[in-house]
Amino acid sequence: MAAVKIGRPALIGLALLAFGWSLTALKVVPQGVLLVLPLVALAIDRLADGDARRVAFVLTTSAVALGGYLFAASTLAAAADGWLFPTAHRAMPVGPLLLGAAVGLALFALTYFVALKPAARDAPARRFWLVAILVTGLVAWAIDRLPALANR
Repeated sequence: MAAVKIGRPALIGLALLAFGWSLTALKVVPQGVLLVLPLVALAIDRLADGDARRVAFVLTTSAVALGGYLFAASTLAAAADGWLFPTAHRAMPVGPLLLGAAVGLALFALTYFVALKPAARDAPARRFWLVAILVTGLVAWAIDRLPALANR
């Protein structure tokens, strides 16, 4: 039971970290969509009734966690392949990307069943994590824009 209490925040924190990292690698329009997504979920959480709140939360957090995990795990696996087996020129590392995708899907499934699905029933936890997604997205967006702002 103690492992679940520690594991839930750790998994959600890892999902937020992966989401923030993946958001900095996106173009402006997908970044905007992913920044509007938690705002829409917060509006639904405020204005809609029971089941719609939970569905909006699960869809939003699932999109954020899945996208973040897939990007982060695939990027890390491809980078590890490049570090372990350096070559001057090589094609796209399909094997490590697939391995990273499998790890990302496994992390997403674990996060979904351990943290996201149970949090959908708890209103304060639901709002907290939606706000955390929004703040993470805004921080990632600002970090992505800092070099452009510094050059002005």
